[in-house]
Amino acid sequence: MRKVLTLTGRSIRGVPVLGVGLTFWQVNNDIAAGKPSDRAVTSGVAGLTAGATATFGASYGAALALGVSGGPVTLGAVAIGIGASALTGWAVEHYWDDIENTAVGRAIGNSPIGHAFNAIS
Repeated sequence: MRKVLTLTGRSIRGVPVLGVGLTFWQVNNDIAAGKPSDRAVTSGVAGLTAGATATFGASYGAALALGVSGGPVTLGAVAIGIGASALTGWAVEHYWDDIENTAVGRAIGNSPIGHAFNAIS
């Protein structure tokens, strides 16, 4: 089990850094384009979370099931993560009115993260 985690960790090491950077950039662009900060932050963070979870799960699953990691396996895992992220972002955008009226939607909009993005845009 430890070997599987080591293989997985090595193959997807830089993916979270890239994901966080792209999410920050996208949220900042969305707010600069006039999207409300609570909506932009919720969409970005939800997409990042879904994408990171799917990427790790696919990479870990491949390493566990096949005993391989890196190369095409990592690219496949990243593709799965990108798909999960895009689908989650789409869902947040299209169902925002329902999400906004929940406690979670209001909490994100009033959070320090939401206010920070408003301040730098």
